[in-house]
Amino acid sequence: MSDKSLHSELTGLSIIELRNLLDNKKISCKELVSAYVDRISKYDKSGPKLNSVRELNPDVFEQAAYLDDMLKEGQSKGLLHGIPVLLKDCIDTKGAIHTTCGAVMMKDHYAECNAFIVDRLLNAGALILGKANMSEWYGFVSTKAPSGYSAIAGGSMLNPYKTGILKPGGSSGGCAVAVSAGLVTASIGTETSGSIIEPAYFCSVVGFKPTTGLVSRSGILPVMTGQDSPGPITENVTDAAIITAFMAGYDKKDITTLSAFKIRNEALLENVDSGKLAGKRIGIARDGYYDDLSEQEKLTFDKAINVLIENGVEIIDNIPDFLPGQIKKHPERYDIHLSSVAMNHEFKVRFNYYLSNLGPDVPVHSLSQLIEWNKAHKSAIPYGQDYLEEIEAINDPLMTEQYLEAKNNDLYICGKMGVNGALKNHKLDALIMPGVAGQGIAPRTGNPIITIPAGYTDSGVPVGLNFVGHFMGDAELLKLARACEKVMPKRKPPVL
Repeated sequence: MSDKSLHSELTGLSIIELRNLLDNKKISCKELVSAYVDRISKYDKSGPKLNSVRELNPDVFEQAAYLDDMLKEGQSKGLLHGIPVLLKDCIDTKGAIHTTCGAVMMKDHYAECNAFIVDRLLNAGALILGKANMSEWYGFVSTKAPSGYSAIAGGSMLNPYKTGILKPGGSSGGCAVAVSAGLVTASIGTETSGSIIEPAYFCSVVGFKPTTGLVSRSGILPVMTGQDSPGPITENVTDAAIITAFMAGYDKKDITTLSAFKIRNEALLENVDSGKLAGKRIGIARDGYYDDLSEQEKLTFDKAINVLIENGVEIIDNIPDFLPGQIKKHPERYDIHLSSVAMNHEFKVRFNYYLSNLGPDVPVHSLSQLIEWNKAHKSAIPYGQDYLEEIEAINDPLMTEQYLEAKNNDLYICGKMGVNGALKNHKLDALIMPGVAGQGIAPRTGNPIITIPAGYTDSGVPVGLNFVGHFMGDAELLKLARACEKVMPKRKPPVL
């Protein structure tokens, strides 16, 4: 395959298709890397200037040449051998790639070790193409900053469907934009409360947040161990399953991954293409979420639901006892509500620990020092830092009644009376939540959630379907999502 044809067809090539081209010597690993770097140069740094890529791996061509030599000798590490992957810039990488978490203060920081999932990907033969821009400190800096904003990136990444009009989403916005624009075939984002699902939905790609504990978080900026999870952003469900299967596994540095012993990695990928829709029971939590969609988005969403019905899915529509939606729609009726209290408390503790363990290449080692550093470097906080200051003002985090009440409320509202209650009480295979207004519900209970493209409005705005699955039911959720993907309108790559 010539460079020209590879460049033109790059956005439509899956991991399996790239694997076949590499194995049959139609392209080399170096040529594949070169094609992606060329697209990044043309569309991310020039042209529309999507601003999704933070930094390229300076060693990637040398590493690609090594993998090419292996293939010439008849050796292969498997499906990911020579496949380039972008990482969200909060995932540690040892070597010549910075880890900045989107912050100017971290501009000179090199991690001492790879995150656990990075080693898993490298051992599987993947090439780390570089780092993707992200919302600075996951968006914890300022409540006034735009979607996806990062000071070190000089702004936000741009949604390739309507640059400057549609939000890119956060905090894994760079990962979603890069995959959507065909700058890489797969990226790894992270999620605590919608940070994979939101940007994937906005950018019309697949985003998958696995069950909390299936994929290790060690070597990644933490927020809440009960909710944090890395996950893939890809063009299709099968690629998401492939990436997850190679990342999942027990890590002695992350005790939550003991859950990973309950599932075989191969099960995430086996028969992912064999799922059937006929006879599946899928619920929809409309109240509190459906009304947030525009009229055009509602039409597109309803068309997608009708396609599922036509393919034999039994839809249990507008689940009446779904408490999170009821509270959102009628807050005046309830004396319990969801809040960011538990997340803020836990983030303060874990963020301070993270900063304290950074090396001498960063100038601060606590949240209070970061706030003072920002005050002395005003250009680093053009929208202020009210969110950071709010978190720093928390006294005795994790030891207050306010924290415990918020934590218990989260689990009760989102779990027993929310996701898990709906799945159990209505005997559902999955639950659909329209739009992105409810993106933080499933993460609170640790359940897996996946978003897939489901069509476009007349004006070209992407609309997705978000499926929530059973805890540790990742393999079945991926299979269901793949079956849905087959009958949905074909994804339309953005015109750059």
